[in-house]
This record gives sequence, structure tokens and C-alpha cells, in this order.
Amino acid sequence: MLLPAVVALFVGQPCPPTSPGRPYFDFQVSTPAVYLGTDSTRVRPDESRHARRPYPADFALAQFVVDTIGVPVPGTLKLLMQPAGLSAESVMMAIIAWRYRPARVGACKVPQLVQAPLRWK
Repeated sequence: MLLPAVVALFVGQPCPPTSPGRPYFDFQVSTPAVYLGTDSTRVRPDESRHARRPYPADFALAQFVVDTIGVPVPGTLKLLMQPAGLSAESVMMAIIAWRYRPARVGACKVPQLVQAPLRWK
């Protein structure tokens, strides 16, 4: 009869429920998603959180969902700002290779809506 009490100690709090299509915003998570890229030959997110104004001609702002394994979800990309001649497909082809440390609420990994400023060359 001691076994259920011991199991209850290790179970902990359940993960918060999320419905498909409803990712968390950065203010709703305890640990936000973090870009883990180290490859300098690929297009990378611009490290500066605050873009300079006026925006350079090659500046783009992408918004997408990072899932619970740290991978951008392809159908969720929106270009909030894009330079002339840049298509959403070319941005998605670049960011699909990016990897993130997933966002967390407590100890649970959750999907998060991410905005990434890009310098497109």
C-alpha cells in the first residue's frame, strides 16, 4: 500500500493543457524558447532585439511557432516585415533548419510563438 504514495511523489504537477493552434506567448512561459544555432553559414536571426530605425533594406521580421521539440512549425510562418523580393517560402526554407531550446511552463515543454528579426542577404 506504500507504492501509490511513492508514485504520487514522483509524478508532480501535470503539464498545462494546450489545444492545437494555441501556442504560448513569451510572457506566458516561465522559460522562453532560445535559438541554439551555431552555424554561421546559414541565415540566422539578428541578435539585436531592438532593430534600428530606419530599417535596413535587408531587414525582415518573421513570426512562427516553435514546437515542444524545438523545431519551427512550417505552416505557422508570417512575415511581419519583409524586404522587396523576399518570399515567405524562402524564409521558411531558411528557418526550418533552425533549432531552439523549447519554451517551458514549469517543467513542461510547450509550443511558443516566436518573433525573429532577420538580416536577409
